[in-house]
Amino acid sequence: EPVEYYVNIILNIMDHFSRYGFCYLMKTKQETYQYFVNWLKFIERTQKQKVIRLITNNDTEFTNNKFESMLLKAGIEHENCDLNKLQQNSYIKYRGQTLEAIAKNMMSDSGISEQIWDEAIMCANHVMNNTINLTTGELPFTRWHNRKPNLSYLHTFGTPAWVNIPMELRQNKLYFVGYGANHRLFKFWEQGTTNIYWSANAEFLEHDGLQKFEQESNKKQYNVIVKSPLYNDHKNDSNIDESVQEKTSITENDS
Repeated sequence: EPVEYYVNIILNIMDHFSRYGFCYLMKTKQETYQYFVNWLKFIERTQKQKVIRLITNNDTEFTNNKFESMLLKAGIEHENCDLNKLQQNSYIKYRGQTLEAIAKNMMSDSGISEQIWDEAIMCANHVMNNTINLTTGELPFTRWHNRKPNLSYLHTFGTPAWVNIPMELRQNKLYFVGYGANHRLFKFWEQGTTNIYWSANAEFLEHDGLQKFEQESNKKQYNVIVKSPLYNDHKNDSNIDESVQEKTSITENDS
């Protein structure tokens, strides 16, 4: 079944050491607390480390008693961003502005509807995590996972594709808009809707061009499944350099 999103806010979390970022789609700011708690558990489980300092903006979702009590119980030092200190504020704002710029460029180049700007932001986050950071001189992915990524699974945003959808007798005409968890699934958009499909079975027409895709879409095709090469996760994907003793996370909400 397709997933239909109604998203107004994106929670942006960045690890200060690696510049590795996480984005979460939210309907309201009230969801911030639960998303952050889930992220915190994920980090402790996969990285075997604890977050000890958190820098946020001064929005109420980060300064309310419930959120502050949770941080205190977890032993996390909370620092609110001083808007008068440009250097401190830039850590939070720069990444959000860069994500927005990348997403706008991808949508403009591909002609994809702005209805799914949230998916474009998520895809932009994936791209940034696998692009050399000017401050560290390394890929955020490499510093976070302590290994180099295999980027053979990457595709151009908005690429047309034939996608096999379970329970249907033919492939669907969809457009690539992002990556699923652990890169084992791709995300596809159905034109004219806000429906997002997840699938590992797709024939990307990245090199064939849109014109050929439109021609092929007029032909009836049944039970044709072409598996695209996917990213092969390393067994020790959750490991990180043990020499990193401190993790500082920076979060913000982008409306």
